[in-house]
Amino acid sequence: MIRETDNKIEINLDEIIKNYYVNSNFEYFFCILLSIFSDKKVNKEVHLVANNETPINWPFGTVVNTIIDLIDLPANQIILHTVDKGYKNDKCTVIYATHTGCSSMPDICKNLEWKINDDAVLFGALFGRPSFPRISLAYHLETYYSSQSVVTLLSSKQHFEHNILGLEEYFENEIKWFEKRKNLSQASTAENHLGTLNFPENIIQWPAIWGKYHIEIIVETNYFGLSDFTEKTVKCLVTGKPFILIKANGSFDYLRECGFKTFAPYINEEYANKSTIWERVQSAKKEIDRIATFSEKEKLDFLTQIYQIANENKEICQKGLHSGVF
Repeated sequence: MIRETDNKIEINLDEIIKNYYVNSNFEYFFCILLSIFSDKKVNKEVHLVANNETPINWPFGTVVNTIIDLIDLPANQIILHTVDKGYKNDKCTVIYATHTGCSSMPDICKNLEWKINDDAVLFGALFGRPSFPRISLAYHLETYYSSQSVVTLLSSKQHFEHNILGLEEYFENEIKWFEKRKNLSQASTAENHLGTLNFPENIIQWPAIWGKYHIEIIVETNYFGLSDFTEKTVKCLVTGKPFILIKANGSFDYLRECGFKTFAPYINEEYANKSTIWERVQSAKKEIDRIATFSEKEKLDFLTQIYQIANENKEICQKGLHSGVF
């Protein structure tokens, strides 16, 4: 967690921030920091390391700033290593690192073979633990397009309630839906009672599931950062699966900069450029609504076009042209 050598102090944020939330470990960690930095002047460089899957912009920007304020050193003496290429902070020196957490993902995914079922539906959402965008989209798909959707939302009641805490009046319909829904807390795809579609141990199950639907609805774990893609997006890029992606404003621009193709104009990707996550989710729902109304001929033409793009992404991955994403 904290390692000190003759010329530097290294603080590993990846070891205290787990699963994209700050738990009580931070309180213990902060006490250690106080003991190190409160009683003496530090003349060494301090390196903050977040090279795995720790998003910095949100919600952990306050964590980083708390540490920086406590250290109270010049910006050139505090070195932050992060995979979050969108992160800026004038209180420290930022070094952008390659995402180590996804480094083996393309190799694991590229050998997965799958084919679409004859009776495949339009949409699939493989949601593990809930977040409000996942809850909102799962509700929308199962309420309005149950015959055209395959949806998982693996969650305990307590975990569901925790993720909408303080927003209950806005999620009144979703709460009623969740209470009636058969919510699997123990399933073959779930690692634990919180419900996680675990990577890479359970990835061998995914090809069979992919055949049941055409378009993956992705809500990335960190939906505020441009980089920091996980297996949710990577498995679609590597295996030729079309997708609708909920992530940061400008995420499709970022993918294109990394060499990938996106699905415009066949999928209207304006939803991805909305300024807030709430607007992006609401706009994505409207695009789902539009696609769901296609006639059989329109749907066939549409699927032909987006599968062509998805297969181009697969070829790009096979050639190794994916700098910056994983």
